Order: sequence, then C-alpha cells, then structure tokens
Amino acid sequence: RVMFTIRDELGRAVGFSGRVLKTDDKSVGKYVNTPETPVFRKSKILFGLDKAKREILDAHRALLVEGQIDCIRCHLGGFKNTVASQGTAFTGEHAALLKRYADHIVIVLDADAAGQKAALRTAELLIAEGLAVSLAALPPGEDPDSLILKKGPAAFAAVLENVKTPMGFLLGLLQEKEDFRSQEGLLRATRAAQRLR
Repeated sequence: RVMFTIRDELGRAVGFSGRVLKTDDKSVGKYVNTPETPVFRKSKILFGLDKAKREILDAHRALLVEGQIDCIRCHLGGFKNTVASQGTAFTGEHAALLKRYADHIVIVLDADAAGQKAALRTAELLIAEGLAVSLAALPPGEDPDSLILKKGPAAFAAVLENVKTPMGFLLGLLQEKEDFRSQEGLLRATRAAQRLR
C-alpha cells in the first residue's frame, strides 16, 4: 500500500490512509483508513483542505473529487483548490465545512451510474447548505488522475469549463431514460426533478 497522512484543515496529522497498489486483488479494500477516533472523523475531514483553503478562499470556489490520488493529481496539475471526501459518502458536515471557505462547489464526477447518483446526492447536501453547485462530467472511463496523466491539465480544464447546474445535469440524465413526449415519462421526470431542491 501507499500511505497518505490525513490532516485536518489546520494541517495537523489526525490519521492515515493506505491505498492498495495491486488493483487486481479483490480480497481487500482499495483504501484502508485509520479507525474513527475523537480527532479523526471521516464525516468531518476533507482531504487536501489544509493545502487548498487559501486557493479556495481566493477563488471563492472549490473542486470536489472522489479520492486522495485524484486530489493530489489535481494539485500537481495546478488545480490547487481541490479537495476530496475521506473514503466515505459526502455528508452535511462536509458541506458545512466547505461553506466556511467557498461560495461555489464544482463536483467532478465519474461518468458511471454510481458516480452520477453520488454527485446528485452530494449536490443536494451542498444546495441545502446554501452553496452554488456545478457538476463537471469526466469522459467515460476516466478520473481526474488518469485524464491529467494521459492528456494533461488542459484536458481537465476543458472538463471544468463544460459544467452544468444540478438541475440541467439531472434533466439530461432523465432525457436519456424517459420519453418526455409521453405523460408517464414526463410525470416520472417531474417527480425526479422535484426531489432535487
């Protein structure tokens, strides 16, 4: 495993995370974190925030990615306002923490169905906290790490220029699944859209 030091927003080491290097071994989790302690609570820690907070404050905007390696690659590529949730689902506590530094959060999501679902759930939490939210969809099969490695920071910057609002993103997904010309399809799409406040 490669080991990462997990730091709180003040830069204090509060735990560690180990990522498996051999991805073909399915018997163990991809990431193993320090167990929860009074100082290490995954629901309250965003990886990279101690390094990103000055850039986030200056830009009033944060990029939210999925994993530690994606976050590190973004920083190396010049996107220094990037943070990642700590091996757990994004929480309301994460949203409240980001609100202290940013007005606008760009969620960088994987193109698969699980990534899309997680991004919409994250968007709801951020909107509930009163933040502006955009969603940036990566090309199929890519994450920020692989995209920046293969095609350079300019390719990732292009993804960030092509953001959508959460509602615009959801309607695009619904159009792929539902026939808006039928009453039933329109009704299902309307119900889904209403769930996203």
